[in-house]
Amino acid sequence: MLVDKSTGKPPFRPGETTFYIFLIALAIFIFGVQVGIKHGRALELEDLSIKYGYNFTD
Repeated sequence: MLVDKSTGKPPFRPGETTFYIFLIALAIFIFGVQVGIKHGRALELEDLSIKYGYNFTD
């Protein structure tokens, strides 16, 4: 068994539940980034239509 020399305890080994929590948090983060990008593009098109008076299509 591996033991940390400074503390004399075994190293931290996250379990399967920790892995699933990490994957869920990562998925939520990626989804949030995608929503933010989509919203940013919509705002940019709105700003361009206000500034130049031209409606861009997707």
